[in-house]
Amino acid sequence: MNQTETVGKESLMSILDLLDSLKFRYWVDGGWGVDILLGKQTREHRDIDIDFDCVYEDVLLSKLQEVGYTITTDWRPSRVELHHSEHGYIDIHPLEIFESGSARQAMPDGAGWYDFKAEWFSAAVFEGRTVPCISAEAQRLFHSGYELREIDRLDMANLDVLAQSDTARDRYVDSVTIGERTPLNGTVLLADYNPDWPMWFEGEAKKIKAILGDKALHIHHVGSTSVPGLCAKPVIDILLFVRDSAEEADYVPLMEAARYRLRIREPDWYEHRLFKGPDVDINLHVFSEGCEEPERMLAFRDWLRMNESDRELYASVKRELANRAWTHIQHYADAKSKVVADIMARAGK
Repeated sequence: MNQTETVGKESLMSILDLLDSLKFRYWVDGGWGVDILLGKQTREHRDIDIDFDCVYEDVLLSKLQEVGYTITTDWRPSRVELHHSEHGYIDIHPLEIFESGSARQAMPDGAGWYDFKAEWFSAAVFEGRTVPCISAEAQRLFHSGYELREIDRLDMANLDVLAQSDTARDRYVDSVTIGERTPLNGTVLLADYNPDWPMWFEGEAKKIKAILGDKALHIHHVGSTSVPGLCAKPVIDILLFVRDSAEEADYVPLMEAARYRLRIREPDWYEHRLFKGPDVDINLHVFSEGCEEPERMLAFRDWLRMNESDRELYASVKRELANRAWTHIQHYADAKSKVVADIMARAGK
């Protein structure tokens, strides 16, 4: 492919900036959509596929032509392909979006519609920004029903990697969870920062200290509710250091006698334990003193408290991901891993 026939990362970012400026809903589909799900570019791309709200079709076409794109294929109402001498091709697909969150796209021959489930509209972190994209489940379906090209087979292989990773992760979480996991099967509730959250933490910290006495070496408020100005699930994350978290006999019976429930036991991940509380909705994380992972949790909290740009980036990613339907809340948490890693790198951790 020559330069005008290949859509590089810079051209993709330029299109994303343009779409974000127009303030309507859109999602990246096709090959670039797969790479966005992966969080990295894996191959060259002839074009960018964009699904968007059909209400804004004239607005989008006008803007694209204003910045130098010309229409090369007009199959409205199904799709329109445009080309730019420097940025290559973009293929736009108008969707009729319903209140339920589902949508449909007209077939090219006018014979019917392609239906989109609400849960197919996803988002992923790519190059430090949250990008709306079509889910891996939908991408697999869209790669069926025709003879696959080499690039399609590469996309399918990458989608298989994503599926295997998700399955393995679910098996692991199931294995370390005590009792049944409760599916979310929906979006995530995020609340604006509540100045009462530190007070809720202080109340829980006093209770834990009273239960464990000197066995509670240090107690810290962590997670998004510990960062002023940051949106969060209204669940208080608490970090508890004990002498040895693997020695459950030292602290678990005392906590359970006070109606705290041990829900997670991870012997292979820093001997992490997690309790849920009897009153306030909390995640009580227990680690051994000197463990490196909780130090990263504290460093992440402290960095977000003082760095406004990364705090706003993290909030933006959280809001984008929270609007997606998730089977389990852990899937939402895992989807934030890339932006967390990027922020931690800037924090020097």
